[in-house]
Amino acid sequence: MPDEETKEIKGFFLESMQETQNELSEYEIELFETLKEMVKDKGKETLTVTDIAERLKSDYATMEEKEKKRFHIWVGKILKQLSLYDKSAGRKDGKRAYEFSYDRIENIYQRYKINNNTMTIDDHCSSSAMVSHKSMPDNDPDHATIEMADLAEDTGIPEKEIEI
Repeated sequence: MPDEETKEIKGFFLESMQETQNELSEYEIELFETLKEMVKDKGKETLTVTDIAERLKSDYATMEEKEKKRFHIWVGKILKQLSLYDKSAGRKDGKRAYEFSYDRIENIYQRYKINNNTMTIDDHCSSSAMVSHKSMPDNDPDHATIEMADLAEDTGIPEKEIEI
C-alpha cells in the first residue's frame, strides 16, 4: 500500500475517532464557557463564528488572516459537531449567523461531564437502555450506570490487532 494512501487512511481514522470522543478537550470546555457567558444575560443570542472567535481568543485581533481562518473553521466544526446552536439565523454583518440558547448549551455541556470515571446512560440516551453484557444486581431501567472497568472487562472474545 503506498505511503500516501496509508496516511489518508490514518488521517480519516483519527478524525473519526475524534468525532466519537466522550470527553471534552480543554479548548472545547473553553468554547462552552465562552458561549454560556455570551448568551447568559438574554438566554438567547444570534452570533457569528467571528463573534465567538473574537471573544474566545484574547489575541484574535493580532492573529494573521490564515490563523483566523483556521480558528474560524475549528469553531464552526465544533459548533456543528456538538450541535451547539438551535438553528441557522441567516446573515449578520455579512457573515453566517446562528441562534444559540443558554439552556441548549448548558444541557449539552452537562452531557459531556463525566463524574469519577462513571458515565450514566440516562445522561446520554433519551430512552431507557441496559448496556452491560453481564448481569448487574440492582439494575434500574431508568438509570443504568456503567463503570469504566465494566466496559474494559474481558469478554473472552479474541481481539484483532489492526496496524496503521
